[in-house]
Amino acid sequence: MLQRLGIFGGSFNPVHVGHCIMAEHFVQQMRLDRCLFVPTSISPFKQEERPDVSAHHRLQMLQSVCRRNATFGVDDCEIRRGDVSYTIDTLEIMRERYPQSDLFLLIGSDQAKAFTKWRRWQDVSSLAQVCIARRPFINADEEQAVVRELQGDGRAPILLDVPFVEISSHSIRERIAESKTVRYLVPDSVLRHIRKHKLYRGNESNP
Repeated sequence: MLQRLGIFGGSFNPVHVGHCIMAEHFVQQMRLDRCLFVPTSISPFKQEERPDVSAHHRLQMLQSVCRRNATFGVDDCEIRRGDVSYTIDTLEIMRERYPQSDLFLLIGSDQAKAFTKWRRWQDVSSLAQVCIARRPFINADEEQAVVRELQGDGRAPILLDVPFVEISSHSIRERIAESKTVRYLVPDSVLRHIRKHKLYRGNESNP
């Protein structure tokens, strides 16, 4: 039976409630059977910004979130591969691994504007239906310009209506480093993991 499989890549350093909201709306709007979170080893656009916690911790935090949602899953292919993570390589792995699935790739509006700089971006569009999580700071004209540019000779990307949650992993790391609370910004299981292992220079009483 043909399945609809979503792919949601990122550093997830750490995964936060904004990621979960995006993934949930991705699943609902695209009628996905499953959404796989794929944590990067090293992002090609952030090669000088190595994650400040190990891939092991990032993976464990994601797994703790996905255990509470039957539609969510985690694939660690990029971490196991190591080095710089290119989306086209991941999609080719997914195509081999799930030959009976239609692939859907979730990206943000900021990523969409740089999409033509991605390695073999035309092949990315042919292997997976690109879905863009809309952002309120991108106006309609900009959105349509991005859609036209990314369509090329292939499928046009689909714009998703996703609630905008102004949370970033960077701001969470900063808050923890400054001994500020991140309660309600990350799922409870992630908060427990951060506290237990004192990640991001936090301490047990403050995150």
